[in-house]
Amino acid sequence: MLSNFAKIIFVSTSLAPLLISLSISLENINLLTRILLICFSIILFLLAKNTLNEIKKSGEIEPIKIKKLKTADHEVVAYLVTYLVPFLANISIENAFIIYTIIFISIYNSNAYHFNPLIGLLKYHFYEIETNTNISYILVTRKEIRNIKNIQNISHITEYLVIDKEI
Repeated sequence: MLSNFAKIIFVSTSLAPLLISLSISLENINLLTRILLICFSIILFLLAKNTLNEIKKSGEIEPIKIKKLKTADHEVVAYLVTYLVPFLANISIENAFIIYTIIFISIYNSNAYHFNPLIGLLKYHFYEIETNTNISYILVTRKEIRNIKNIQNISHITEYLVIDKEI
């Protein structure tokens, strides 16, 4: 389990589109800064993709029995507001950095980092699951689950974020 490293990667990746929004909306930045913001967003996306692939490939396999399952893909819509914030006001790069940091800390501490639109672009889906032992997790999988018995093994990404582990 990667835990803190994975949390930082997923929070950063969930906010990568905000960096792209900032690169477009900020008026008083030079072209190099715009390009760096976009490149940093792409690097974060690739890092999250590689992290998921690595955990899926070599993460510790843990059997799981799911009692309840509920789709959580719709939670991604909440991030759209965050991505649009830079277009609503003319803010400086310094204020943008402060806003980004506050949002980053809030998402990190609220464990809301798993609702990640960029991961959705990789065709992953998010599900809230509850195990037979009454522990709740967010499951990341490429499957569209219609039967909870189709998920039998997982790997932990963080303490309460897991990925479907097909074997």
